[in-house]
Amino acid sequence: MGKKGVIQIMRDSQIARHLFFWILFFVFCLWMKVLVGIATTSDFDVIFWNILPIIYGCYLSYYFFSNAFRKGGVAKSTRGFFLGCLLFLLLYFLQSYVLEPVFYKSRIHFPRGVILNRFLVTALWFYLGVTVLSLCYFFGMQTLLKERNLKQMEKEKLEVENDKVLAEHAFLRAQINPHFLHNTLSFLYAKSLTSCPDVADAILLLDDIMRYAMENKQDDKSGVLITREIEQIKKLIQIYQLRYAGRLFIDISIEGNLTARRIIPLVLITLVENAFKHGDLENPIHPIQIKAAAEGKVFQFVVRNRKRDGPKEISHGIGLDNLKKRLTQAYGDSFHLEIKNEEYSHEANLEIRNI
Repeated sequence: MGKKGVIQIMRDSQIARHLFFWILFFVFCLWMKVLVGIATTSDFDVIFWNILPIIYGCYLSYYFFSNAFRKGGVAKSTRGFFLGCLLFLLLYFLQSYVLEPVFYKSRIHFPRGVILNRFLVTALWFYLGVTVLSLCYFFGMQTLLKERNLKQMEKEKLEVENDKVLAEHAFLRAQINPHFLHNTLSFLYAKSLTSCPDVADAILLLDDIMRYAMENKQDDKSGVLITREIEQIKKLIQIYQLRYAGRLFIDISIEGNLTARRIIPLVLITLVENAFKHGDLENPIHPIQIKAAAEGKVFQFVVRNRKRDGPKEISHGIGLDNLKKRLTQAYGDSFHLEIKNEEYSHEANLEIRNI
């Protein structure tokens, strides 16, 4: 269902509630007059003409006075009050001296002076009364809306906190006993140093990346230097180059001054790792492109890769979803992450403002 359809349903439900209220009000007034002996159950028309000024008076006062009162300003409130009053006098005059005489088969006439003064006094008192009613309704609705907004804000706050807890939990689960892995890698490095130097170098690079990940928490909003993130990316590239015997084609470029800029940790390396996981790393015509650029207060990081032919690794998108949640918690509306997943290519474009 589209946005227009939802709005139409809301409007229809509001109209239905208003009609239901005025029908109940009409029945209540009729019952009260019958109860005190002023009218009988057949006097529907009399009750209707008595209630009609209350109905349009309330709406006129609400829309011309109460809304102006909400927006503030004595001038707007006063102007709205008198405009609503003039319209009420006009409608009340038409009802009393045009419509009612037609329905009661009486001659239409313009009232004489004394009767006109009485009409004006009655109408003004009537309008003041319905203005009080409309103000009560207005402030009641404002109170309900404030309570609803507060509940919505509390709900959104709880959702954000829950997402943060889930992200931290996912991060902790990913660190399966990191100290054990660190000690194991140190052992493997020592064993392979003499027999296989390339493997030893890869283990050392992996150990450095793991140490970096352990030292920097994912929810650290103070962030790390972007240059340190790029260092980890270069180490990751070295590992993959060792794995593929130097056959990888990767273009990495850095533009602007990144020296003092900070970012929450393990963001850039996640985007690069995703490209390595699914990209064609050995294509000289379409190398993996990694670009980090700073201009003014905007930092941009782009990763483009050609998709690998043949069987693809299964991806559940958990890493990118977790990354988006972390970026939202840290930067709110100050970041934009665009993922272009086309048939033959994939691109991740991250922009962060004011860092």
